[in-house]
Amino acid sequence: MTECERIIEQRILPESFFNKEVRCDFVVTTERKKIWAVEIDLYLKFAEICKKYGFRYYALFGTILGAVRHRGMIPWDDDIDVCMPREDYDLFCAVAASDFNSQYFLQTPYTDSNYFYSFAKIRNVNTTCMPIVMSKAGFCHGIFLDVFPLDYCDPNTYEDDRKEIYQRIMKCSSAMKRNNDNLDENQKLKLKKYHTNNPIEEYEMVQKIAKNPAYKGSAFVGTPVNTILRSEQMIWHAEDFSDYVTVPFEEIPMRIPAGYDNILHATYGDYMQFPPKEKRGVWHKGVIWDADKSYLNYL
Repeated sequence: MTECERIIEQRILPESFFNKEVRCDFVVTTERKKIWAVEIDLYLKFAEICKKYGFRYYALFGTILGAVRHRGMIPWDDDIDVCMPREDYDLFCAVAASDFNSQYFLQTPYTDSNYFYSFAKIRNVNTTCMPIVMSKAGFCHGIFLDVFPLDYCDPNTYEDDRKEIYQRIMKCSSAMKRNNDNLDENQKLKLKKYHTNNPIEEYEMVQKIAKNPAYKGSAFVGTPVNTILRSEQMIWHAEDFSDYVTVPFEEIPMRIPAGYDNILHATYGDYMQFPPKEKRGVWHKGVIWDADKSYLNYL
């Protein structure tokens, strides 16, 4: 039985959910729906464990945008992001690993020794989401849910902290790409530039910088362990995360921060406007996706 067949059998999502359709002039294929289904199932498992321990959590980034603008996934998106206040995040990573069993796996550098992303992921081990440049990294490559720590921050020092974190993240990334034959010349140059013999030390320094105790109680929070967006897009008012609201998301309820409008404006500007059609496409490129087979089949 595939994961999507299980999801249908357990009535997590109806069979009709997987039908190909057009949303916002974008074709959402059955294959994309399968990826979404696995991620929705991961979110529900994550929410279940958070409820068990009383951990706070919220959707973040494009998942908030999808919940508000589309009442579900952004049609051209392919992942779900959540965040947790740092205190809850650290406890979650410390105590919840054993609660994820069978097809579920909580992935950190301490549960998967060759994994050095700066944040946790929850994976479905019976599926595949494998970046080709990391195919020989030796860690679990199942379809995932990203879990980011939400840290207090100082807008005056955020950019400097981000620069140092970025350098260390690049070293961690290089460690996961070494021993891979599928690198282009630019990637090989970065591999040399950011070489490290101790990626776990770099990872731990990223966490130390991000959760600087001097910032505790600040009026601002961010996700400094994530350097994809510009700094100003990832600094929000802490009060906007002081509570949550539950909104429809595809076929399930989704928890988003009560101050979602302020957060979305800070991150995306006029967030109800769609991007040009030519910019609507797969977010994660160079990746092998398969909701029906484990990454182990590809390895």
